[in-house]
Amino acid sequence: MFADVSELQAETSIPDWSDAFVDITPGESPIIYILVEPERQRFDKSAPTARPAHEITHIVTYEALRFQSMTLAPRFFHEGLAQYESLKGMPNLLNRLIIRIFLFTLEPSLVLRDEPPDLYLETTQKDVDIFYALSYEFGRYLANKYGEERLWRIVQLVGDGIEFSDAFINVTGKQYPDAYKKFSQNWLYAPVIVEYHEWQEQR
Repeated sequence: MFADVSELQAETSIPDWSDAFVDITPGESPIIYILVEPERQRFDKSAPTARPAHEITHIVTYEALRFQSMTLAPRFFHEGLAQYESLKGMPNLLNRLIIRIFLFTLEPSLVLRDEPPDLYLETTQKDVDIFYALSYEFGRYLANKYGEERLWRIVQLVGDGIEFSDAFINVTGKQYPDAYKKFSQNWLYAPVIVEYHEWQEQR
């Protein structure tokens, strides 16, 4: 655990845009590098819990992959899974709506595409923010449409030796790029009232 981001980045090789990560090396025990949790804020109940849960989900994913390489599944998929698991039930509706407005008005070309986006270590903070926002929304979309347990079933099949693309079709009946295209065109910009009902259910 580190006191602040500068200390974390000075002691590790993580990129400038990151503030936590899990070191997963096949054959070795995973190590989480993370900041000391801040005190719980009055209006931000998710702050002290989302980051650790995100990194722990990566470890659970690694276990479901039979302790093989995380690259067996697209990063967009397993980051979305970690985002979904760490943020579900959190009161983050307002933040999500702001992100949606930002994406819709300023960066629609980054969302309305035929393939899920990729993330490189040498990239801008804006690209990172968009990547994680979209991966979270896509994870929520898949969980709402197919059921959370099926997301983990995809990971388990990949761990059993099935290619990710085949595992995704096996579980959802759709190709991975087609599922993203459907998400970006029909779900990401759903009416706000849908989000409000989801928020009411979480209360």
